[in-house]
Amino acid sequence: ILSFYGRNLAQIDSVSVGNTTTVNDLLAGGNVNVRYGLQAALSKPLAAESGLYYRRVVLYMPSETDGDNPPNIAAFVNSGDFQSCTDMSKSCGTRTYVVFDSLTLEKAALAETKRRLEQVAYKAQAYFKARMLLDPEHNVSVDYFRPAYGGCSPGLNDLQCLDTYTPLALMSAGNWATQTNLPSTIGLTNDELISAWGDPIQASNLADSETGSPPFTMVFRAPSPFGGFYSVTAVQQI
Repeated sequence: ILSFYGRNLAQIDSVSVGNTTTVNDLLAGGNVNVRYGLQAALSKPLAAESGLYYRRVVLYMPSETDGDNPPNIAAFVNSGDFQSCTDMSKSCGTRTYVVFDSLTLEKAALAETKRRLEQVAYKAQAYFKARMLLDPEHNVSVDYFRPAYGGCSPGLNDLQCLDTYTPLALMSAGNWATQTNLPSTIGLTNDELISAWGDPIQASNLADSETGSPPFTMVFRAPSPFGGFYSVTAVQQI
């Protein structure tokens, strides 16, 4: 189940009202052979730190008191806490069950997304410094995060004007000149074009960026599946 979960993480844990994932989808996706009375339940998305959401899954076997005192599945769906019997003050038979969740997967996706953003920003900074060092004057007042000498007509190996946030993958899709598209110019890999959730990493060298005076900056961001963005700023190395 967790293997299937990891491949569909953003979709399963989405807080969108359009998220129709059911526990049966997880069982089918995980190729679980449901037998011996095995039952399962899936919680709603639960809030965690860093703006993440995750869900909990319980797999449980029947007990001898299920007829009079079944598990409290409604409570599990809402809170992720599994109660083997609805009324714990009454007789509650021994039950075999396991509870697990996607929080570790979400934390790993966030950590990997941040790593990719930091790597992209590092490569942008290295590009900027290399361009500045190639300038005989080593002029720190030139913003190499944008076309070097003003305007939005980039020369060879200049970066395009990205006045609004633009997906890096779009720049690699043939819509940009080979000599000036940002991913190839700063040496990004295919993995560095998307977040660990599979969403496009975006770039802007105007929005949220320092373009007036050194140190110049540009921003890279990845959308969170749960709303908002995770951002990293590339800064001119003087």
